[in-house]
Amino acid sequence: MINTYQTSVAAPPVPPRLSRSQQVLFPAPSQGHSKSLLRFLAGVVMLHLFLSVGGFIYLKQYDTMHPSQLPSGEEKCMLIELIYS
Repeated sequence: MINTYQTSVAAPPVPPRLSRSQQVLFPAPSQGHSKSLLRFLAGVVMLHLFLSVGGFIYLKQYDTMHPSQLPSGEEKCMLIELIYS
């Protein structure tokens, strides 16, 4: 496409329209299929919402634990070695 704002070349001519409009028909989905798809998507969205809220609550509680409940530095090193070995 020619950028007519930054060039002196004339824009190309507009192609002629068809004498009659062509209608594009899309097949309508069956009512049962659409309903089950919407229910599935709503279920996925609700599951994601519950997992997100539950994960936030879990992380918030883990963050606000008392220092005595958190693993010490030595235990952290042992856990890291166990995970990466």
